Amino acid sequence: MRKFQNKVAKHIPRIIGFFDKLGAFPNTRIHDVMQKKEVLQADDITLTQLQMTDYICKTIEQKKFFHSFFIEYILTSFLNGADGTVARQLGTVTKEGGIKDAVVDRLSEVMVARLIAKELPLSNHLSHDLQVAFQLSTLTKAASEMSDVKTSEGGVGSMIERRKTLFLILNDLINLNLLPNAAKPIRQKLINKINKQVEFLIEGSRQRALQRIKAIAQKTSKVVAPSNPESSGASEARKYAGIVLINNLIGIDIVAEMNKLAGGEVIFPTIPSLLIDQKYILESLTNAKVFLEDAIEISGLDIRKKSTQSAVPTR
Repeated sequence: MRKFQNKVAKHIPRIIGFFDKLGAFPNTRIHDVMQKKEVLQADDITLTQLQMTDYICKTIEQKKFFHSFFIEYILTSFLNGADGTVARQLGTVTKEGGIKDAVVDRLSEVMVARLIAKELPLSNHLSHDLQVAFQLSTLTKAASEMSDVKTSEGGVGSMIERRKTLFLILNDLINLNLLPNAAKPIRQKLINKINKQVEFLIEGSRQRALQRIKAIAQKTSKVVAPSNPESSGASEARKYAGIVLINNLIGIDIVAEMNKLAGGEVIFPTIPSLLIDQKYILESLTNAKVFLEDAIEISGLDIRKKSTQSAVPTR
């Protein structure tokens, strides 16, 4: 998908506009911008991804016949990454872009994880493990780059693998909703299949995270944010902080989960330690505050605080 986006980079706004005219983005930021004939911004695309994920989840939850699921999922995947391409085309790239993209990806995955947990249903413990698993691989990747440790993308536990597996799970949930309660053997077979896919997601993400933790431990026992705000590691530190912040707001102590997985080999930074160590992280979180509040509102997830204002200290 990313290769395709790069090839059609300069045409992305027109492609999005074409699909909007076909009714692909109703009740989204993209549609509002197109209706007003304004210039499509990267943030409009990023938040539309979240709005479409919300639509997908609600439609499945309502147990409706979801004939357009495949198209909706593909379009949502296309938008992932298109925001950065549009920002580069418009010359509006900011240091906060990575935070916004990473946060929307994680919120989307948590929304889907909670839908799966509700539909099957999963135990509270397994539901928590699934939500945490999505974060582990991403955050340990960021921590690797913060520590100048080489890591790779793709494979088991990667976001690409998660997106593929989540597509299969959601498609199976749609099929499950179409089966009558009387078809118990078929329903149970499908439920068992989904449970195996859930276990695959959890275990794959944990194993990928453990591989990265082992690699980090060979270089350092404590992950810190780079001092150079212009470095690639600093960019990952901003993403790391944004994801941890959002997890804190929705009730997941993800740093404690990572430290538990690391078993003392590596200590991961908390939001307070990051803000104390490097002021550029506070600046970026503050600049992204309005966007983060919009994203949380769209996600519909319960939060511990009314806004990010109390979560991000003022300078």
